[in-house]
Amino acid sequence: MGLVDLFRRGPEPERLLVFLGNPGREHAGARHNIGWRVGRKMLADNPGPGPRRRYRGRLAVREIGGDPVGLLFPHTFMNASGKSVRAALGGLGLATDRLVVIHDDMDLGFASLRVRFGGSAGGHRGIRSIIAALGTNQFLRFKLGIGRPPPGLDPAEYVLQGFTRAQKPAVERMVAAAQAGLSEAGIATPEQLMNRFNRNWADPH
Repeated sequence: MGLVDLFRRGPEPERLLVFLGNPGREHAGARHNIGWRVGRKMLADNPGPGPRRRYRGRLAVREIGGDPVGLLFPHTFMNASGKSVRAALGGLGLATDRLVVIHDDMDLGFASLRVRFGGSAGGHRGIRSIIAALGTNQFLRFKLGIGRPPPGLDPAEYVLQGFTRAQKPAVERMVAAAQAGLSEAGIATPEQLMNRFNRNWADPH
């Protein structure tokens, strides 16, 4: 069965990966959109039909680890991400334990990846929206560290800026690590994922 069949009439996704960010070209390279960057890389490395408008966002389906997996890019803007996630889980008939959310984290050191199950929103408005919409925090997260802004720079402005040229190699390593972890999320336990991928990826070694 081809990927088009999977999307149109084949088995629905067994898991849902949600990549948080803001729509629009002006946000494409922003720190706040690092989740989308992971999703775009997964789409590029797993060719198939492009994302289609569904569930207040864009949804693609790919075979990852032998299973059909949904890749959702909410288009509600970050602060209302929960509306898209709730619609997708309901439409696909998935429970929250089949959900993985990938997002930036300003409180993590730059290029640090942290896999975590549950926990608070930690000030992230996209996660806060999802928890409020679902009524639970019991889902897996891949948190990508973008670091704190320098003194005097408003955090709201900082997250909308792009990474510096010097930072980009470390960003790509962190993105690749997140992609590898997400590819194993269907077979590995959260603890196994944490043990393998929770570290700072700024050092190429």
